[in-house]
Amino acid sequence: MNDLIKIDVDGNLYVSSLTVSEEFGRRHDNVLTSIRDLIASRHLGALDFKESSYRSKQNKEMPCILLSHRGFLISMPYIGGEKSKDGQVRLVDSFIEKSEELERLRAIKYAVLESPAEWEKRFVDRFYQALGKMTNLPFAGHIGGTPALFGKITKDWVYRVALDDEIYQAAKERAGSAHKIHQVLSDSALRRVEKQMDEITTLANSCVDYQDFIARCSRMYGVKGQLRIIYPAAA
Repeated sequence: MNDLIKIDVDGNLYVSSLTVSEEFGRRHDNVLTSIRDLIASRHLGALDFKESSYRSKQNKEMPCILLSHRGFLISMPYIGGEKSKDGQVRLVDSFIEKSEELERLRAIKYAVLESPAEWEKRFVDRFYQALGKMTNLPFAGHIGGTPALFGKITKDWVYRVALDDEIYQAAKERAGSAHKIHQVLSDSALRRVEKQMDEITTLANSCVDYQDFIARCSRMYGVKGQLRIIYPAAA
């Protein structure tokens, strides 16, 4: 369904009049006439459409019109065609689906850096000290590394609560094996991670043991990795 709706170079969603004609079961020249009537009457504004062209099966350059989401919704009742009802449903659903996909891509782009930043210490000792106290596992200032359980806690209850799951996966892939996840996060994403780290530090210090910690985290945060998507408006 997503192939029906495209994204232009500026990141805007559009549908071609050619696609509309195919989905609505109406001749393309008639679809163009209906759209041009709306343009002439100024019911479609400059941001609602864009003149374009396509190559026909005979390799001729033919005119078409690209409609924005708003432009399509305005034009829909005036186009008609033997499959218009089915076509409307498919294209409206496709716009919604593509819009959600675009928002996810924008969220990832906003939260994940194109290339890793230089390493700097982000997870402070008091965080690991709290985990050591709560789990009764040793922490000696990173000498010889930290217990594997600390990494699991960091993943499950810091990163995957602070970050939407798709952002976490994108950051993990971008970091690879050569970098830490925090090196590929934007400032806004890092602030969320650090805030969550502070919450987990406080929580761990107040827990009797690891089972108590897991029970409290589950009550507070629900299923891991299903919270907060980061959008520019949150900055």
